[in-house]
Amino acid sequence: TRDITLFSERYGISETDRVVIFVGRLGKEKNVYFLLDVFEKVLKRSPDAVLFIAGDGPERKAMEKSLKSKGLLDRVCFAGYLPHDEIFTAYKLAEVICFPSKTETQGLSLLEGLAMGCPAVCMDAMGVKDILEGDQGGYLLKEDPALFADKIVTLLSDSELYLTKKEEALKRSKAFSSKEMAKRLIDIY
Repeated sequence: TRDITLFSERYGISETDRVVIFVGRLGKEKNVYFLLDVFEKVLKRSPDAVLFIAGDGPERKAMEKSLKSKGLLDRVCFAGYLPHDEIFTAYKLAEVICFPSKTETQGLSLLEGLAMGCPAVCMDAMGVKDILEGDQGGYLLKEDPALFADKIVTLLSDSELYLTKKEEALKRSKAFSSKEMAKRLIDIY
């Protein structure tokens, strides 16, 4: 918990903030403007929410400009690229992963977040579809910002549901561990 406290202080996140996290490259292919639309809707219903963005890319300046014009920049933390161990600290701090990408092939960063017990709200698209099969550990949704925001707000406000999704997230990440994947490969052969 000391790591989380120091990490929170470094990025100006208070104990009352509800952290929604995005980890990835800030490129159009990651659907980052959809992420901003979703977060704007989340803030209307959960004003204590903070969007923590771990990653960088060509869209960062435009994203910051868009947020500033809407008066939302103070509720978004652009952390830039983080060392791998700090990504895990960020996931520990976060309550919900927002994963809007439609082009993931493996979803490794999603698996890392699930392994930290962080439920995810994801695009129902290739890569992540297999990970959250049957909405285990979060939700797979069509590309609708209102729907995404609703599921995020629900996870932030319903503690019983949140604990269920947290447990599911941990189980789903274990199903994709290297040991489990090796067993599946052996079974195929």
